[in-house]
Amino acid sequence: GGWYDIDTPDPKFKYIIDVSFVGTVEMSKWEDMSMRYMRHYNVVCMEQCSNTMYESIFTSILQWKFNDSFAEEVKEIVPKVAMATMQLYSRLLKAPELRPVPSKIHYSFHLRDVGRMVKGIFMATPTAVNNQTSMIKLWAHEAIRTFNDRLSTVQDSEVFMQILKGTIKAVSYTHLRAHETGRNLVCRLLLEKKKTTNKNKK
Repeated sequence: GGWYDIDTPDPKFKYIIDVSFVGTVEMSKWEDMSMRYMRHYNVVCMEQCSNTMYESIFTSILQWKFNDSFAEEVKEIVPKVAMATMQLYSRLLKAPELRPVPSKIHYSFHLRDVGRMVKGIFMATPTAVNNQTSMIKLWAHEAIRTFNDRLSTVQDSEVFMQILKGTIKAVSYTHLRAHETGRNLVCRLLLEKKKTTNKNKK
């Protein structure tokens, strides 16, 4: 196949030889694709990965970043950070208040947002992130920057902060508090290690 080069005085047919195209499309966009166009392709479909698989992928990526130059306690919490990240993403997708509607069409969360969180965490240095508390603060900051900053109302921000508060428990920390100043949501993270069950009983 090919086409004629009509911009030349003597149009000649230009052939396309040994060219391959590879592309992807979301299932939600599939119906918009012209079958006349798609007939030129071999369609290959894959099932979506489970959260466990994504956790494994992001754990490997973060472990590569948080290598021997970081403190041991920081490296120990990396798998939990990856788990909490996927849990946060899943809970945001299921939250009815954060569904994309005509007035909030930008409330569309994607795995690319998780990638942006991880990219932000990658900016950590051994000096700045030298213990688990600073690691969790960084994770919470990146979550707020990636997801909460996109929300357009205080009420939606409150919903997000409640989801974030519940997710932080997955990495053995508690207490997330937020207060409002006008229409600006000011977040203050109070991160404390959870006490053991025996200590709580005492």
